[in-house]
Amino acid sequence: MGKILRKLEKGLEKLTERYFSTEAEMEKFVMNNLELLLGDEIEPSDPRKWLIIKNQLGLPSKSTGSTYSIDLVLVDQDAILTLVEFKKQSNSQILREVIGQVLDYSTNVVMHWTSDYLKEQYENELKKAENGTDPYKNLCTNFSLNEGFVPAGYYSDFWARIKSNIQEHRMRLLIVSERLPMNLAQTISYLNEEFRNMELLGIEIQPYSSESVSDIELFAPNLVGISRNKQLILGFRHTRETFMEEFQKQVHDPVLISELVKVFDWIDNHTGGYKYRFDLNQKKRFYIYYDSRIKKHEFCSIDIQGKVTFYPTMGFPKEQHRKKFEEYIMKSYQISPSTKGNFEVFRIDAEKLIEVFNVIKEIVEQEETRDV
Repeated sequence: MGKILRKLEKGLEKLTERYFSTEAEMEKFVMNNLELLLGDEIEPSDPRKWLIIKNQLGLPSKSTGSTYSIDLVLVDQDAILTLVEFKKQSNSQILREVIGQVLDYSTNVVMHWTSDYLKEQYENELKKAENGTDPYKNLCTNFSLNEGFVPAGYYSDFWARIKSNIQEHRMRLLIVSERLPMNLAQTISYLNEEFRNMELLGIEIQPYSSESVSDIELFAPNLVGISRNKQLILGFRHTRETFMEEFQKQVHDPVLISELVKVFDWIDNHTGGYKYRFDLNQKKRFYIYYDSRIKKHEFCSIDIQGKVTFYPTMGFPKEQHRKKFEEYIMKSYQISPSTKGNFEVFRIDAEKLIEVFNVIKEIVEQEETRDV
């Protein structure tokens, strides 16, 4: 990394690389500043949000016969378990042992951890907190969910999704250090391209401060081994069939699967301009748009676990039509927009979604008729 310079009243000051005194200090700091785990770079189109299950959580190892202590266990909003291992740059084990260590974690997680066990650990940790935070409220806060509009059963469904993801070996492994050796960074990138369900990433959180100050003043975090590269290199793009196959592996809900099939069938059999697309670098969702005479109105996506997201700004460039669409969605689904201005619905309802499609067509036709 090049020089880090800070502007002063007179000239520039060079900032100096700093290091945490211990791995425990690094772990504690990151726990209190989870944005350093770069959720917005891991998934730019849907930034990862983190929920802490527990730090220093024990995990038996079949290969060694002993018990590991995983530095930090998180889960993201898609119920993907995320195991974080902290290593100081000066730790001689960082290149020699850490890859084998985290891969051993993934094997033993599937063998020994259940979603009920993780749920118990999460709730017990919150009971220890001085303010006695409610587990459900804490989850909603961390994932930016409006409690009043989250469907009944969401909390229990979330832990059921964790169970499904663990069974499918679908998890994320993060190796965090001040700076990763080049050989380790290359190994992380290579292995991540080879994995099908797991994601192995490295995060450098290099701290800096001025030469005259010992306290850390600035971070320059960097993500290593992003899985998006694998999809771009291999040219992966879902089809309806491959998306449905992956959807069924994750959801295990015949009703939800049937609802998605109805949506696909309606679009495939409809001649009125509705289409869907799968991005080259996106395995987690597909987008639905209305292709009018003038432009594509991309207004909706469905993710791999059945969440529907509406995008008023992407769908309607004009404010009056956007507001009309927003009002309809709020009334139809009894929900409010998220902080991004989008609307999230946590279960597919094909009949209601098709009604939305028809409303969108009416708004678009009104908009474009006036523009002619």
